[in-house]
Amino acid sequence: MSETDNLCDRLKSLVLHGNNSNNADEAIVLYKQLVEMDRSQVRTCLDRIDLFDLAHCVEACLLNSTSADLSKSTLVDTLRDIGSLLLTSRPPLDPKGGSLSAKRQAEFLRALDGCKSIEARVFCVHRLTEAAEKTAQSDSDSEIAWNHGLLRCLANLLGEGEGDDDEGVSLAVSASKFWLAAASGGRSNGLDCRLLSGDLSNVFADRVCRRESPVVRMRGLELAARLAVRNPAALVAMETAGLLGRLVEDAVGTEGGSGIGSDPLLAVNCLEVLGLLAMCHHGLAWLQRSGLLFRLDRLLSPSGGDVIASLLRPQLMRLFGHVTAAAPNPDAVLSACPGFLASLQDGLASNSSTDQDAFVAMATVGHIGAGSVAGKSAALARPELVRPLAEILRRSPRSEPRARALAAIRDLLKVNGDWSAAERSEAATVAERLWSGPLSLRLAEIEKLARVPFPEIRLEAFGLLAAIAEQDWAASLIAAEPSLLEFLLDRRTESTHESAVSKFAVVEAACRCPGFASGVFSGPDQLRLRLHVKQGLYYAPAQANVATEDA
Repeated sequence: MSETDNLCDRLKSLVLHGNNSNNADEAIVLYKQLVEMDRSQVRTCLDRIDLFDLAHCVEACLLNSTSADLSKSTLVDTLRDIGSLLLTSRPPLDPKGGSLSAKRQAEFLRALDGCKSIEARVFCVHRLTEAAEKTAQSDSDSEIAWNHGLLRCLANLLGEGEGDDDEGVSLAVSASKFWLAAASGGRSNGLDCRLLSGDLSNVFADRVCRRESPVVRMRGLELAARLAVRNPAALVAMETAGLLGRLVEDAVGTEGGSGIGSDPLLAVNCLEVLGLLAMCHHGLAWLQRSGLLFRLDRLLSPSGGDVIASLLRPQLMRLFGHVTAAAPNPDAVLSACPGFLASLQDGLASNSSTDQDAFVAMATVGHIGAGSVAGKSAALARPELVRPLAEILRRSPRSEPRARALAAIRDLLKVNGDWSAAERSEAATVAERLWSGPLSLRLAEIEKLARVPFPEIRLEAFGLLAAIAEQDWAASLIAAEPSLLEFLLDRRTESTHESAVSKFAVVEAACRCPGFASGVFSGPDQLRLRLHVKQGLYYAPAQANVATEDA
């Protein structure tokens, strides 16, 4: 008998008799041997292990052990490692099904149906989640041929447990993690099409919508939203199943109700998930068509909100920020949502009720301007949203508000390198008008902030300079500020790696500006900037040391 065959037999015997605590030490030895073995040998050994037996082994260990039984606990941990290794011992996207072959999936289904303990079934679901995550992260175009019965079982598990204190809820949470992992990534992995049609869609919707546990229901609703953004057909399917309706109800209650869901914390999470729909055109159209934006805007208006609604204000502003940034005409959204516009103005005002409102308002204004040329133009058309950023920068006595204002201004002025040449040119023109108009900033002000000893302000100031330095109008301003240029080329001023990297990025950006070679910088300055970039971030000039001998 070969060494591999001997190890296979011992491993199989261990799994079949795993409820014996004397096997704990042997399990550790076997696991170490497996890890050190050749991949093909590991595959040979694990092919002889049935996941059904492995799950029952875990169940027996858990049922027969006590909290003080360390050897039994060690054995369970080792069996979990063996289970994870079993699923990763071969490529999960193998054309024949890989580690999730039809045989393995049938074993999982038998284990989920046959095991009585929650822990053993959670063990199985966790292994499936690991495989789904690895599949979603893979660059391969292959997909797992999922067993319909297994998927139906996993959808049914979302209904486990009656309340938050019920042990069954842990199984439902584990199942929801599987579905979220399986729905992530760029490809469908064969899962979203299963959830969009047939009895599986009905099972999934029923289990999610009737959940009393907000944690589990939230995970299911998040999955529904992630599926809905895939394509218009997916959104229609999730709406037809009642999942999007339940998401709206948990966020803002029923039509004609108090304005928010019955659970404020759940409402905050649902608003965040609704923001996912604003990331795609068909999701944005659904938000507008459903009348939801009007209802949400009423919550933000001073006359329509209540105390609890004010707690939702930051999340509502973020949601409207996503909607506005994604809209073809951001200015039209601002005009149609007076409550949102008023909330931004209140948040940016010096008498803002909370720091969080102010910080979210600043970030939202920057987000609107960062998304498109239309977003920058909308900000330019509303100086009441832009001017306060410069005021906070100049007058706030604290570091964090000033750093946040710098970040928002950076987003407003930055030109996306992925845009077309015409869009970049137009965006640079709007950015220059924002700089000299509502912001009325001077480069000397930003240079001063880049020299302060507070790292959060210093880094954001460098970030702003890097964002504008690759635009000709700003590069011309830098070229006209000799002190700033000397400061940017001096490597000795930065005491931390982060600030040195941020400062070097400004010089790199200046070298990328369209007019760099055509006169924005003088000939000598061009040479100095290019040499600085060529020498790299960590260049240090050589120093001659002369040794002398005492007389």
